[in-house]
Amino acid sequence: MPARRIFAFLVLSLTLVGSAASPGCSGGSNAVDLQGVGATFPNPLYQKWFGDFHSAHPEVRINYDPQGSGAGVKQFTDNPEIDFGASDAPLSDEEIAKVRSKGRDLFMLPMTAGPVVVTYNVPNVPRDLKLSRKALLGIFLGKITNWNDPAIRESNKDNPNLNLPDLKISVVRRSDGSGTTYAFTRHLSAIDPDGWGKGPGFGKAVNWPVGTGSKGNDGVTAQVKQNEGSIGYVELSYAARDEKLGMITLENHAGQYIKPSLKSAQVAIDGVKLPEDMRVSVPDPEAKDAYPIVSFTWILVNKNYPPAKGKALKDVLKYCLTDGQKQCEGMDYLRLPADVARQVLQAVEAIQP
Repeated sequence: MPARRIFAFLVLSLTLVGSAASPGCSGGSNAVDLQGVGATFPNPLYQKWFGDFHSAHPEVRINYDPQGSGAGVKQFTDNPEIDFGASDAPLSDEEIAKVRSKGRDLFMLPMTAGPVVVTYNVPNVPRDLKLSRKALLGIFLGKITNWNDPAIRESNKDNPNLNLPDLKISVVRRSDGSGTTYAFTRHLSAIDPDGWGKGPGFGKAVNWPVGTGSKGNDGVTAQVKQNEGSIGYVELSYAARDEKLGMITLENHAGQYIKPSLKSAQVAIDGVKLPEDMRVSVPDPEAKDAYPIVSFTWILVNKNYPPAKGKALKDVLKYCLTDGQKQCEGMDYLRLPADVARQVLQAVEAIQP
């Protein structure tokens, strides 16, 4: 493992402990180790949840390694030492079949959701720059290559004083298997099924027409920040904490230009119906005030565990789905709708320790 990966793993690993206090683990002196790996999208929130749980419970150790959704699914499937995975994309039928071929059943548990924002670095351009659906597609298809392109000016026609520079657009996208990529490309496929949908398509990794790859939400954020003219897609919490970066106001299904925010993203998932297998997506929400790109994120767990591990993991998940939900908004994530949270908690109860 490269030194950088080892360092990141050690920094992000947290020790959590269960006790008899709600929703803690049963008492006892034996430590329990849980190993997780996966999505970078929810990583800041997961670290907050795990840290808070650790403060209250001194007996279960959880290490979470944010390598990306693709790695989370693969390692959860193939590596028996991984107790849970994390993915911003629901598993496909093929991926589920592969897990079950190993004699295991699994649950995909939505834990939170958040907007995927298009972030950019263009000097002297307002942070509320608008992009139409046509312009967004044109940029990521490589057909719009300069910031003063007429399609971008047309998107901002109600801002006559906007001075867009003669500056080359540099697209930054994920290089690793990514649930954020899944959500972003799922949206592009939904709004352009004959173009993007039959071309690059959607998935955790696609054959991009243009752009430079960077690993993780943090990698894309850093790349955009360091290079003037850049544009990329990341989860809201990564872009919101950096004042140098702008966030695009996107045209939604109803033709409205919507700023990325928790409020507009919440509109997109309110009333969503969670199917029994918990695979749900809202690739192009129709509500007038909905932000157009919002993704759920899942923790992947087995149905059966050894008693101590199963008990500890259930306690952590219950905390994340109850008291932990109160931390979401302060970290630029969405609380699960109440009906969804109740359904997920019922699934957690079915884990067999």
